[in-house]
Parts: sequence; structure tokens; C-alpha cells
Amino acid sequence: VKSWPEIIGKNIAVRVKTVDTPELKGACYAEILKAREAKKFTVQKIRSAKKVELRNMSRDKYFRIDADVYLDNQNLADA
Repeated sequence: VKSWPEIIGKNIAVRVKTVDTPELKGACYAEILKAREAKKFTVQKIRSAKKVELRNMSRDKYFRIDADVYLDNQNLADA
């Protein structure tokens, strides 16, 4: 069983598996606006949840942390 440091998800960004969003540093202003909207949606969902769980954590090809994010036992990717 792989053990992850306790700091994971507290002060380190975690990418939601299976979700592809526009980049905050996108190529055009429209992409940046969509990225901000996606971030706002995600932050709102996380802050309103009573329980946040990171499941199936792994590293992607850029060594970023990917995880299935569950909010009150519901997968954020399905929201």
C-alpha cells in the first residue's frame, strides 16, 4: 500500500481525475474565463462539503498529483 504524506490536499494542488478543464494561464482570454469559472465551481463545492476524500491518488506524466475527489461520498467529477 502506497503511503502519501499528510500534506497532500492541504497545501498542494490536486488534479481531479477524468476532468479536463481549461488552463488558468490559457492561450486566450475566453479560455482563462472558463478556467476561472471551473475553479470557482470547484472551490464552492469543496467548501460546502462536510467530508472531502482523495481516493486512487497517483502522479501524472508531469508528476502532478491526480485523485478521485469525493465530497460527502459523491465523486466531484460527476457534479
